[in-house]
Amino acid sequence: MNKLRKYFFVMLSMLIVLSFNYMCVFAKETISLKEVSGLSDDTYNEKVPEETRTANYQIFEDNFKSANDYLRYNFSLDFSKMDSAAVCLVRKGYVGARIKVFDEKGNQILQKEVGYRHAKNWGFIDKPSADATICNYTITVTPISYQNKASNFRIIVGDKKDTELMMSGKDNAVLLDEYCESKVNLENNQYVPNVGEYWFKFTKSTRSVITVLSNVYNIHFKVLKASNLFPEYDSSLDNKSHKTSFLGNGPWKCAEKSDLTDIIDFDEYYLVVYSENPQNGLFLKTGTMATAVGNPVMSPGNITISPNIHMKINNSRYTPLYFNFNQITYLPNTAQAIDVNLEDVRLSYVDSWKIKTPDKPYWFTSPPTGYQKIDMNFVKDSLNNVSLNGTWCASIKASSSYKNLTITPSFYISYYYEFGD
Repeated sequence: MNKLRKYFFVMLSMLIVLSFNYMCVFAKETISLKEVSGLSDDTYNEKVPEETRTANYQIFEDNFKSANDYLRYNFSLDFSKMDSAAVCLVRKGYVGARIKVFDEKGNQILQKEVGYRHAKNWGFIDKPSADATICNYTITVTPISYQNKASNFRIIVGDKKDTELMMSGKDNAVLLDEYCESKVNLENNQYVPNVGEYWFKFTKSTRSVITVLSNVYNIHFKVLKASNLFPEYDSSLDNKSHKTSFLGNGPWKCAEKSDLTDIIDFDEYYLVVYSENPQNGLFLKTGTMATAVGNPVMSPGNITISPNIHMKINNSRYTPLYFNFNQITYLPNTAQAIDVNLEDVRLSYVDSWKIKTPDKPYWFTSPPTGYQKIDMNFVKDSLNNVSLNGTWCASIKASSSYKNLTITPSFYISYYYEFGD
């Protein structure tokens, strides 16, 4: 009995010691910053941005709460492992951001911005001296054109050689608004995908025409359902999506374009732009790219139609003249008329004139007194504009000063067409 009682007290003592140690550890792990520093709670009212460290990068993520937000980040670079570092800024939402980078002495060494139509930017910090190792820096972040919408941003710091990869992937997906020609909200980018991918996120609206314009030829895109990354479409498998004509007068060499309005459901999706033939050894492939999901991206154009028909007009009635667009091979199929000018006829000869198109049941009439131009009631993003196809009829009436005239009119037509057609 004495041995049993002694054993019981030994076990009880060990249990008390273990319990005390556990309480001490728990108290240590839950101690507050205020208790450590002796500072008041007011010191920590400002939210500290979250920092994430991966194997290669330092990542800071947050979002703006107001137009007056001012966030600070501290980071270190080990120049014994690199000669130059990249600081990358990604606008994931709709609010622009400005970053400034300061060295340990408080000198500003870098400033970069992203805006509503320009989601990614980057800059470099070179090794400050031959014997430099660990160097400390501070980043400040402020909003540009704040609005009460998604305002997430991401800052990634790492080796310069990984610049593109630091801005690639789903974690850097940029929200895309529905594209409207009336808003001119094309998303622009100053590099093209190479070894990495450029991710966007969008919600299907009424129209889902995807257009990726670039000054390189090997760009494709795929569409993934956001909930499970199921592949819905890949432009590399569609031989009709890669277009190299009707690209306007700008820098574009290629339009990767598909109308997925009837293919994808009303849901959230990722749009992933990628290179068919990546080149190794580049930290970033310079180039220009513009992306839109929604309405087609349009470009202006014009054409002169010369039927070469001598027609007699008088001041008692309208005289018709027919001309056809279908035989013009260099005219975009998606061309939509803006206005029509009567050419090669003196204005003093004409009292008025009008145009009839095959897709409208009414006439477009010029203002009185021989006005040269007819407005075709073009509206951006509308599905009811006048198409340049089929046989048109121009009907012309001479002014009261002329009873009978012979004219050979031409017609100068301004239009918009879809990039890549």
